[in-house]
Amino acid sequence: MNRTGLAAVLARVATSVPLSGQVKVGVEAAGHYHRPVLDHRWPDGWEVLELNPAHVAEQRRVQGRRRIKTDVIDLEAITELVLAGHGSPVTDRDVVIGEISAWAVHRSRRVATRTATKNQLLGQLDRAFPGLTLALPDVLATKIGRLVAAEFADPTRLAGLGVNRLIRFAATRDLQLRRPSPSVWSLRPATPCRPATP
Repeated sequence: MNRTGLAAVLARVATSVPLSGQVKVGVEAAGHYHRPVLDHRWPDGWEVLELNPAHVAEQRRVQGRRRIKTDVIDLEAITELVLAGHGSPVTDRDVVIGEISAWAVHRSRRVATRTATKNQLLGQLDRAFPGLTLALPDVLATKIGRLVAAEFADPTRLAGLGVNRLIRFAATRDLQLRRPSPSVWSLRPATPCRPATP
């Protein structure tokens, strides 16, 4: 399952099969784990076949080894299937689609992890700051919300700062706060102070 191993397979086959001989490579599908084998640069003229794991399991049953699963027994079942003409030929298009599918699955997992982490963080914030979502409906989408989440695990500390000290605290973190009305806060990135014109 690495380049060295696949190179050894190629060398071993090359010593056993004439250059003009036909070679078929049977690979049992195993989630995304078999993709590196399918995507390997096999010599021109070799036929790479992807085998359904259910078919391999059925072949083991035919051989009387349904409940026994080892690499050697799987290899025998795969060999029988390839010799019998089973398996889906892998083309360049299949490789590209397989790679895109693998990336899509990877992204879905990352998104699911991000969503779970975000929900956990929002739950903790809601416990620490009841009613925060009334002032900031999407807490983590705002700069002040992310500042509160990152810097103020203790609501007493935030309340103790007061409005003016909170404004100064945010300014040291490149965030300028303004309070146009008692209930609305607006944000914009802090800009460097310009010296007064003489």
